[in-house]
Parts: sequence; C-alpha cells; structure tokens
Amino acid sequence: MLPTVAGGDPYRMKWVMNSRLSARLLITASIGYGIAVAILGYLGSSALALVAIVGALVLGGLWAIRGVFMDR
Repeated sequence: MLPTVAGGDPYRMKWVMNSRLSARLLITASIGYGIAVAILGYLGSSALALVAIVGALVLGGLWAIRGVFMDR
C-alpha cells in the first residue's frame, strides 16, 4: 500500500505512511543508531555521551509520537 494514485492522475503519486512502514523505518533507525553508538564506544570517542543522549531523545520521541498517532 505504498504508492497510491491521488485524484486519478497516474503521474501524481501520493505516498501513504502506514503503521508497518513507520515501524520498519523506526526499527532501522534504531539499529543504525545502536551501531553508531557502538562504533563510537569502541573507538573511545569523546562525543559518545552527546550522540547517545541526542539520539535517545530523538528516537524515543519518534517512537512516542508513533505510538500516540498510529491506529492500533
């Protein structure tokens, strides 16, 4: 159910965000974030705490918004 025709015009595509797609995107972002934090930790980067805090706030907020606005 990704692309749907809007208004009958085949050249104007409307992308629909459904709950399965948003969950997959957030899971992918969470995995990518986890890998980034792991790499920074392995390298002993001084930016580890900043990346961990900002990433956790952003991803946590996105998961919360998805939970509030998506139909269950």
